[in-house]
Amino acid sequence: TKLQENEELFRTLAESTSTAIFIYQGEKFLYGNEATARITGYSKDELLQMNFWDVVHPDFKELVKHRGLARQRGESLPNRYEIKLMKKDGTIAWVDLSAGKISWAGKEAAIGSAFDITERKRAEETIEYERNLSRTILNLLPAAVWVKDKEGRKIFVNKAEVELSGKNSEDEIIGKTDFELYNESDALRSSEKDKFVVEKGEPLLNIEGKITKQDGNEIYLLCAKVPLRNSKNEIIGIVGVSNDITERKLNELRNVEKQQRIELQQKILLETATSDFIQSGDIENLSKGITEKSSKAFDIERVSVWTFTKDEKFLECVDLFEKSKNLHSAGYLMDENQFKNEFEALKSSKYVDANDPLTDPRTLGYRSNYLIPLNITSMLDGVINYSGKNYGTLCLEHVNKQHTWTDDEINFVSQLADQVAICLANKDRKLAEEKLAQTNTLLRLMSDTMPDMIWAKDLEGHYLFANKAICEKLLNAKDVDEPLAKTDLFFAERERNAHPENPQWHTFGELCFDSDKVTLKEMKPMQFDEFGNVKGKFLYLDVHKAPLFDNYGKLIGVVGSARDITEQKRLYELLKEHEEMLRLIINSSQDIICLKDGDGKWLMANDADLELFQLQNVNYTGKTDAELAEYTNEIYRNAFLACMETDNKCWLAQKPVKGIEIIPLIDGSEKFYDIIKIPIFYPDGRRKGLLVNGRDITELINKQRELIKLQRAVEQVPVSIVITDIDGNIQYVNPKFTEVTGYTFEEVIGKNPKVLKSERTDPSI
Repeated sequence: TKLQENEELFRTLAESTSTAIFIYQGEKFLYGNEATARITGYSKDELLQMNFWDVVHPDFKELVKHRGLARQRGESLPNRYEIKLMKKDGTIAWVDLSAGKISWAGKEAAIGSAFDITERKRAEETIEYERNLSRTILNLLPAAVWVKDKEGRKIFVNKAEVELSGKNSEDEIIGKTDFELYNESDALRSSEKDKFVVEKGEPLLNIEGKITKQDGNEIYLLCAKVPLRNSKNEIIGIVGVSNDITERKLNELRNVEKQQRIELQQKILLETATSDFIQSGDIENLSKGITEKSSKAFDIERVSVWTFTKDEKFLECVDLFEKSKNLHSAGYLMDENQFKNEFEALKSSKYVDANDPLTDPRTLGYRSNYLIPLNITSMLDGVINYSGKNYGTLCLEHVNKQHTWTDDEINFVSQLADQVAICLANKDRKLAEEKLAQTNTLLRLMSDTMPDMIWAKDLEGHYLFANKAICEKLLNAKDVDEPLAKTDLFFAERERNAHPENPQWHTFGELCFDSDKVTLKEMKPMQFDEFGNVKGKFLYLDVHKAPLFDNYGKLIGVVGSARDITEQKRLYELLKEHEEMLRLIINSSQDIICLKDGDGKWLMANDADLELFQLQNVNYTGKTDAELAEYTNEIYRNAFLACMETDNKCWLAQKPVKGIEIIPLIDGSEKFYDIIKIPIFYPDGRRKGLLVNGRDITELINKQRELIKLQRAVEQVPVSIVITDIDGNIQYVNPKFTEVTGYTFEEVIGKNPKVLKSERTDPSI
């Protein structure tokens, strides 16, 4: 039939095209060509079992279902749109879908065609991603980026360019020229450069310029402009990049200004440092030069120098220069209530930079009586300090002008204040020198009457002072002035050269110099024993040296004294020899010998005593028995404690005490000592020492023990035993003897055995 022919023709055409063609009626597919199966991944038979929306991606499923059913009901809907399909393998395919209404088998149905646009969609997504990425990156850049067409209209701007233009969004800029965005002079300069880039086709790089923003602020820009070309290499516009370099340019300008200021500061500092007023201590004239030069050079209305009064309760103005009046004045006073806060801060800082002195807590003390009446609006004070002492302050003050003090200004006022401090120090030095001259005469008279040697030297060992004793007893100097500016080595060499025949004529010199170096290294008082020959005779000195400081605490040398102790040393050495002899004697004794002081601390012990208690390698001197118990075996602890108890009994008895002490040994045995302790007292009754002597009687005790055992055995034998001496006198009889003879031990002891012949004895005996 005609209908069958048409259907056959439709199928033939549908199967030969690469476009997906399908028919659905109600909810189900009725037909799908080979292209439909290829795009969806399902076979034709599988499609006939599916709803027409089953192949649609979830993002579009409800839309396709609604339109597909509505279309069959005859509702007016778009005939063409793009959707995503979910293929059988789970991948996504984009299609361009066209649909229409038809009649199929006498019923309403829908026919659709679709062709695959997946690649095109991917390309569009890539382009969109790259466009968004580029815009994001450009908006993150701190530099302003823009694109203009050939007529100078901006067709793209990033976020930084929007902010630079003073606008709220790019919509306020797109399509506008620089003449609509900036003032005429700035726009004209920009358009001239744009014209050069377009006409010449050459870039302009590293262009520095200045523009005025809409808020009136001027900024500096570093710009680059390059031609924008199309695919045919035709110039279609300009791409520009602008970096805000305002801070850098302002820093450059500030640095130039700062360098000029520093050069002027250095000039003033040099002139001040080389001024004769510093060396002479003329603080008044030095201050006048400092205040006037600083005020005029740096346009500061008030510059002044203040120093403490002697009681440090007031600051007194040495000099004040007022620039507007070109006037110097002096003599003003500030009391402690005004400056105490500032000088509390100056204990830990060299300056006070009060940019707003009316609110700065360090300068509030000046507010009512000084700052407000004089309209002082900015204040910089540098402390005048020398060797840790605050002398006052150097003050720079702006009037009716706000000012923030820079680092170089702070450094300048600090260095200038140091110069004032040096001047004041020189002034004090001059006064000290005058006082020193007055006291030197008195010192000379006092020191030259003393038998001890007294001297002072500088850091190089040159004598600053020498009394009569050292000149005569050590240096062999002509008088007390000859040693000045000379060293010990000078006098040593002179003496040696005068007596070359005797190398031992003078051996002092190097030794003195060496102990000077030790004292300066340790920076504290030191004691030395120095000895050698002077004029061929042995000399032993007890020397004391200490670092020498001036009135400002500065180290200037070494001061020393020496006492001739040659005779005392001889007696000491003799005593030492006697002590060594004593030690040899007590060490040769087999008895244990120990000497303790009045507090029970060991002073001396012989080898036998140390060996007994295993103290051979212990420094026992100055330790008590209880302390020594910690240095040896635990087994000796009770013995040490027992010694302390018997020591105390001896002290209480105030006479020699004897006794037997048992000392346990490590091998489990014990030793017996016959101890005598002899207390020694000072004339006033105080305890002086305790001499302990112990003789080993262990062998005797053991023999006595054996004798006792023998005696007990003899007393128990069943026969009479009589022991006589060599004269025949009875020394011992056992109990059996008494039992047999009737004589007791007391009756026969010391008598001749003939007593046994008396009538009391049985004749059979």
